[in-house]
Amino acid sequence: KQKTAYEIPKRDWSSDVCSSDLTPSLIPHEMGHSLLGFIDLYDFSSPARDFTKGWDIMGTGSTGEQSDSFFAWHKWISGWFDDNQVDCITAKGTTVHYLDDLDTVNSLNKMVVVRKDTATAIVAEVRTERVVVYRVLMNAWGGSGPIITNDATTFKVNPKVGDTVTESGVTFKVLDCRGGGCTVEVTNPAT
Repeated sequence: KQKTAYEIPKRDWSSDVCSSDLTPSLIPHEMGHSLLGFIDLYDFSSPARDFTKGWDIMGTGSTGEQSDSFFAWHKWISGWFDDNQVDCITAKGTTVHYLDDLDTVNSLNKMVVVRKDTATAIVAEVRTERVVVYRVLMNAWGGSGPIITNDATTFKVNPKVGDTVTESGVTFKVLDCRGGGCTVEVTNPAT
């Protein structure tokens, strides 16, 4: 019979159990695997590269900061907010969207999703008046970049009106940020 952690005397604890690698972010990361079925969002090669740039618990936090939240994409597919809090774009054109802070509990829009094809989506969300843009590859495995946020696709500090970023041909322009959320213009050249 294998002993539980409560049954193991202190002198028998392995270095794995008491490792200095056991950080506060590791527990929700592992719970993301076991309870929600989320995959790793970092490169399995050495040295590992965090595809999320520290914006999601399932990344490694290579930016020096580990997120204390999941991406809006993860929260949406887990049912943590309703479909009516997601603006989905499938057509060509320019649209304007207000996105409220992801971690504020309310019924406002939390993300805009631009569907590029059956396996690719471009997503924008807001964290503390910072717009985060990333690409979701639904046919990629953990360790191979299923969700990728590039440095250039994140307005991390004081986004200014007129700031733009293009990801996979989709352009996001910050029109305004205040009161915890941001208004973003999205231009989708084609699907």
